[in-house]
Amino acid sequence: MSISSDIQEFINTSLAQKNAALLGQISKLVADSAENIKRSSVEAADEQLREIKRLRREEPKSFKRSKFRTRWRRPSHISR
Repeated sequence: MSISSDIQEFINTSLAQKNAALLGQISKLVADSAENIKRSSVEAADEQLREIKRLRREEPKSFKRSKFRTRWRRPSHISR
């Protein structure tokens, strides 16, 4: 059973149009996904910068030196 050339041409044209439409939808989906990834990474970077700035503004933690020294001092009966 042979398919006439008109039908074959119609099928080929329809497939080409469907493929072009599908390719357009896929490229739009990829572009949207890339934009969402960029946006989320920018938001994460902004959040990290805010946290760094907040930590800079806080008063630095200080250690009491005498307690630190007594904690790590060797007993006098142990030789070096």
